[in-house]
Amino acid sequence: GIDQNGQWAIFEVGLDGKNFRTMTPIDQPDVQWFDSCYLPEEPYIVTCSTAGIQGLPCVNGSAKMVNLYRVNTETKEVRQLTFEQDSDWHPSVMKNGQILYLRWEYTDVMHYFSRILFSMNPDGRNQRAVYGSGSYFPTAFKHVRQCPGEQYQTRRRRWRASRLPGDRPVDDRGPEYGTLLPYAL
Repeated sequence: GIDQNGQWAIFEVGLDGKNFRTMTPIDQPDVQWFDSCYLPEEPYIVTCSTAGIQGLPCVNGSAKMVNLYRVNTETKEVRQLTFEQDSDWHPSVMKNGQILYLRWEYTDVMHYFSRILFSMNPDGRNQRAVYGSGSYFPTAFKHVRQCPGEQYQTRRRRWRASRLPGDRPVDDRGPEYGTLLPYAL
């Protein structure tokens, strides 16, 4: 939604339409908050934000960059989790508590093929590529979620990635197959 500063913010409301509240800080009038999810540890969420006040390098800084932040929804205390020169998007929490997210990476890849699926602990530690590092297809994973009923074990389970026109299951079969196509799909 839009907060009192005219910026994107994260709100929560009960199923009955009551208890409407703002979950993200409103004390920075130029900062936007969006695309969040609850963390298992209450009262925290992980969310995308422009709080780092960075600009996209390849367009001379004219577009805002987004990193991931952990927000205490009661105190509005904020902790930055990712520190990329480019953006991190679409966080979701896996059954084991780790966060999946899409990272826009320029290192050693062509610009168009640079959206890599990453994971990290809820405190920002142990960031690593889960899928897509060094591959040219698919070009991005948006709004990735752990498949219902699946348990995450390093590099051995299926993920559902929302891609137009529909969902596509991915099975990263582990280091013996690598994370490159055609074995990873």
